[in-house]
Amino acid sequence: MTETAPGDREYIEQIKCLKESLILQHKPELLGEMKDIPLPDYFNEASVIEYFGKIKTRSEMIAEMPDSIIPMDFHLYKIEINDNFLEMEIDYTWNIFGMSYSGNKAVMKKFKKIARDLYSYYGVTEEDIINKTERYSSLVTSLSS
Repeated sequence: MTETAPGDREYIEQIKCLKESLILQHKPELLGEMKDIPLPDYFNEASVIEYFGKIKTRSEMIAEMPDSIIPMDFHLYKIEINDNFLEMEIDYTWNIFGMSYSGNKAVMKKFKKIARDLYSYYGVTEEDIINKTERYSSLVTSLSS
């Protein structure tokens, strides 16, 4: 498993998405009227276009915010076998641990075992279990599949 460099496209995209998600969850007041964007009328093309425009504007607004607003200790790791990959993202500040993988059937079987081992090793706290956090749900999903 190799760590993705902070300058790589995948890393930049992942940390941008994480920053946006964390601000929406923990500091929505910073977004003013853009914190809650009402869903569009899906049967009205203009309404859908306007909605996606607002989402894009909000994303750009968040991207321009200083990183100090939501401090992170983000790391992205990857295993690549030909066109198959397993990606693991960790943020130590926010206690985030996630994985995704794709590939052919044989490699997917290996990645599934690796993912289970990593989820088991990384574990959950008693607080995660009591509060049924996303980290806990990810572990349960991994172990039950």
